[in-house]
Amino acid sequence: MSAISSVLLLLVLYLQSEVHSLATPSDHVGGGTSGCPLAATLSANYSVLVLERGSLPTSYPNVLTQDGFAYNLQQEDDGTTPVQRIMSEDGIPTVRGRLLGGTSMINAGVYARANMSFYNQSGIEWDMELVNNTYEWVEY
Repeated sequence: MSAISSVLLLLVLYLQSEVHSLATPSDHVGGGTSGCPLAATLSANYSVLVLERGSLPTSYPNVLTQDGFAYNLQQEDDGTTPVQRIMSEDGIPTVRGRLLGGTSMINAGVYARANMSFYNQSGIEWDMELVNNTYEWVEY
């Protein structure tokens, strides 16, 4: 297993064991893993403008390399880094991306699908076939 795969596996295991919620106060959607597919879907029937407050990934060369993965997460947030440190609504310190592509650009594209208990306890009647098709569409 490569070094980057090992680091990613450790990061995912750490997040699963320590973080209960990564919810952040937000009233907008950016041009990340959620915003771009949402814009693409809406653009089938509407005119859509995607606004991203962050820079292009090429503004931060370390984001585009394996070595930059850990480096970016360790940098102090001075307002100009690709990583923005935030506090979740649950009081958990976390980070989000400050660039086009969002947090997926700083976490090597790692994300977690919600487990069935989330859907079952949400109080919302989910169409699980649609949910799974959506995940597959985004992953494509």
